[in-house]
Amino acid sequence: MLLVELFTFPEAMEFVLSDGIANAPQGDDGTNTGTYTVDGTVITIIDDEDSEIITLTINADGTLTMDNSNSGGCFDDEGNEVEGASDDTCSGNWAQPSCFAMIFNLVAS
Repeated sequence: MLLVELFTFPEAMEFVLSDGIANAPQGDDGTNTGTYTVDGTVITIIDDEDSEIITLTINADGTLTMDNSNSGGCFDDEGNEVEGASDDTCSGNWAQPSCFAMIFNLVAS
């Protein structure tokens, strides 16, 4: 079993990987679930709710790295992509392209 906690303001987000099932408790909103596979040093999580794919890499030093990139675009209030090639022509909410990497360290408690 693998438990990962991401501390964000104002509370922690966590996900638990065990026996091929990924669980991410969402406080009062219940739990997001999905499945995961391990192929060598890559963990792939597929969210059951929206089929989002999250990829984690197991590093030689035992840390996990999660990379996330977003090509940006124009979205309505529900997060659906709508027409608009720039902030000026977007009829909804413009999101700039972005990317980040998070590295999780194993910490003994």
